Amino acid sequence: MYTSMNGWLAMVAVVVALAGCKRSADGVAGGPGTPEGARAVVEELIKPGVDRASLLRSLQPAPGDYARVFTGDAAGRAEAGYKEMWSGSPDIPIKPDQTEIRFFSATAEELRAGTGEARSFPGGYKEVAPMLAGGVRLYAFDFVRPGQRHGMAVDGLTYVDGHWALFPKPWRVLK
Repeated sequence: MYTSMNGWLAMVAVVVALAGCKRSADGVAGGPGTPEGARAVVEELIKPGVDRASLLRSLQPAPGDYARVFTGDAAGRAEAGYKEMWSGSPDIPIKPDQTEIRFFSATAEELRAGTGEARSFPGGYKEVAPMLAGGVRLYAFDFVRPGQRHGMAVDGLTYVDGHWALFPKPWRVLK
């Protein structure tokens, strides 16, 4: 678990690298908003020679994304909290032997109820689930060594308004 903002930024950078592409002129990054599209974004992060920082930047939420993912004043608090993260140069330190990906998804409703794959998400989602907008689907994943269950964990990838965006560890910015 990351204890510093730089470590958190590193985790976020991995997610961006997973996107595999920069936003196009129409704002689309990483493909369609499906589980397969999310997986394609994430798989880019373990490709040799990937520019993770650039991929991460392509996942930076647009200003209007916060209100689509979070409810009420949580949207403004999230935007302010993530501002620091996105102002840095994030990277996710995936180890060369972490070549497998464990992949999970859950809706805001599943995270609130603790159903589906919500149990595979970090525990902090229990705190913020009530602040997530209805219908939002989030993706979490672990980059692991073959045969292992734990490795470099990343969460908060979602598809919003035609593009992929990353909101990692939202409980840290919504305190």
